Amino acid sequence: MELLETAKVDAYAQNSVVLPAAKRSHTLCVVWEGTCAEAKGGSSSLRRSAKLKPISENRETFKAVWHAGDWTGPIALQPDVLLSGESDNSESHDVIAYSEGGVKVITVEFSSLHAILK
Repeated sequence: MELLETAKVDAYAQNSVVLPAAKRSHTLCVVWEGTCAEAKGGSSSLRRSAKLKPISENRETFKAVWHAGDWTGPIALQPDVLLSGESDNSESHDVIAYSEGGVKVITVEFSSLHAILK
């Protein structure tokens, strides 16, 4: 029950920062609806130009992509290093809303989750 009290559900418009790079290594973020991708922090022009193409055509721009049901977080919770908050890009890349209609995500701060699990 405590987990539900600390979880947040938020909606983000396309190209909005869902999870800033600074929080990626200590936040569990589950994509509920839509698609998220990582983009270099502060590169809104890159995000604007990249949104015109499907994800499949942007593989060089977006190395990590999360669809509904996927998640990112500390390596202890996301064993796929590329999708985790401890990937090579996680310190410099934000997770952004990529879907045209935006995204819905569920987030839990790892410090809250850690206390609950103990």
